[in-house]
Amino acid sequence: MEVGFGTADITPEKGEPTSLFIEHPLEEAVTPLLLKVCYLRDEEQATVIVTLDTTSLYTQVIEDLCRTIAGATGIPHSCIIVQSTHTHSSPFLHPAAQEVLGRRGVRFLSSTYYARVLQGAEEAAREALRTLSIVDVFYSSGMAKQVASNRRVRLADGSIEVRWSRGVSDELRSSPEGIIDPVVSCIWFKNSLGQIMGSLIHYACHATTYNNYLKAHWDFPGYAASEVEHQLGGTCMFLQGCAGNISPGKYTVGEPQEDCLRMAHEIAIAALDSYPTAQRLGVQSLSLVSGEVSTTLRILPNIDELNRLLDQEVAKYQEALSAGKSFDNNDFMSIAARLVLLERYPDKNMPSKVFVLGVGELPLVFLPGEIFIETSLQLQFEFPDTRPIVMAYTDASLEYVPIASAFAEQGGYETSEDWCFSVPGNAEVLTAYAAELIRKGMS
Repeated sequence: MEVGFGTADITPEKGEPTSLFIEHPLEEAVTPLLLKVCYLRDEEQATVIVTLDTTSLYTQVIEDLCRTIAGATGIPHSCIIVQSTHTHSSPFLHPAAQEVLGRRGVRFLSSTYYARVLQGAEEAAREALRTLSIVDVFYSSGMAKQVASNRRVRLADGSIEVRWSRGVSDELRSSPEGIIDPVVSCIWFKNSLGQIMGSLIHYACHATTYNNYLKAHWDFPGYAASEVEHQLGGTCMFLQGCAGNISPGKYTVGEPQEDCLRMAHEIAIAALDSYPTAQRLGVQSLSLVSGEVSTTLRILPNIDELNRLLDQEVAKYQEALSAGKSFDNNDFMSIAARLVLLERYPDKNMPSKVFVLGVGELPLVFLPGEIFIETSLQLQFEFPDTRPIVMAYTDASLEYVPIASAFAEQGGYETSEDWCFSVPGNAEVLTAYAAELIRKGMS
């Protein structure tokens, strides 16, 4: 098997828009934001994994990135997997929503920045192709402590309250950690001399420890990957897990930067401590199976009503600007994102793509949307001998994809209409389809 890595700096410039809010020009880049490419190839299969330090990715940007990378590498679009780390201290890459808002004179995404992202993808892909080396593949895992917590906290009356990433009350902080997955899964690529050429590390938690919309910050995924790179060499790519209902909120007890570094270190140490026990995979080959499954959109207003709501928000925004006031509201984004989906899928049936990449005997599952941790745990339960490594945050168009039982609970945020465009049952559809693909890939 061969592997190559490439990296591009996609940090926005000072003054460029950042985050999913309107009035948030970048004040400072505390860390770089990176785009990383991992090119994997054997005699029969070639695949590219792409990660970006950005909030979320949507259909158009994924299509643009795949087209760019396919042109640079010759790999078909169908063999390119794109995922975000979900750091919230980053630009909101949704060009289709920008087009909707641009018709109303509102801008949240810089076209020059977007062009730089695509240029960075091309450069990183060419670097990954250029650095392809023959490797052996190893796997290890460790446990990260005091990083993740379930953010849906059940109160004494049975209702759900959200344990956000920062500013958590004493009551919610003292509540149990809840259902999480503490495992840090690691894939190591070594050359014939035993040197690390690169690595993939996986963990599931919202990258919102820093969480400042006015600054660029790669949050704990970037620091964790950087620490692994510093200690072992090569390029380390962080793969975000099913963190839809997982946050660092129970453990954000210090200043944002301090918390970020501490949590990143916990993840990095879990990976590094596991490295000496890494086992060479018995099968040194690749397989890729993927497909689309029909999911149903949960968008209650029709197009006319959404357009009316958006016009109202724009009027409020323009009034605030005229009065010299700030406008700190992301309703723009939610409404614009829903309009994009209804214009593309008027019958509310949206095809959702699932990938299962077999690296040796390890299935790497890539799911769309903000998936709940229970989906990942269910797939691990169904396949105990292979223990799939389950990622989310490919195409985020569905936004939150809660498990069906969450919709029956009172309170919470993830099932609200504003940022959950998924009907009850979609999570289970995606879980069943992923299981089908895992079986197909293993056969």
